[in-house]
This record gives sequence, structure tokens and C-alpha cells, in this order.
Amino acid sequence: MTDITIARLLTTDEVAEILQVSKRTLESWRITGDGPACIKVGKHARYREADVADWINAQTPIAPTASKGAA
Repeated sequence: MTDITIARLLTTDEVAEILQVSKRTLESWRITGDGPACIKVGKHARYREADVADWINAQTPIAPTASKGAA
């Protein structure tokens, strides 16, 4: 018998809030494949909590910049 792991599914609203982007940006990323992986549940897009966390962790950190006036 196959083991099934039930993951918490997040809505577009929830993920947009977590990532601090608009729903429109998240939907655009979904179309282009730039955002976290999502699944379809009926006609709705849902995001596994672990997929969102993995996507965040995979992002390249912004390099610190030298502050003005620094020698």
C-alpha cells in the first residue's frame, strides 16, 4: 500500500502575503514558472507549504552594498 503524506495547502492570498507580493505578481510567476510550485485543486491553484519554503530557501540572497561615505 502506498503511503500518502497530506501537506498543508496554501491559497494564492496566503502565499502572496507570505512573500509580500501582490496576487497578480504571484499569478504571473505561476504562468512563467518563476514562483513556487503549485498544484491545481479543481479550478483553484494551491501551494504546498513545503514547496513555498523550498522556493524561498532557493532564492539568491542580495549581496550587501557598500554604504555611502564608507572608506
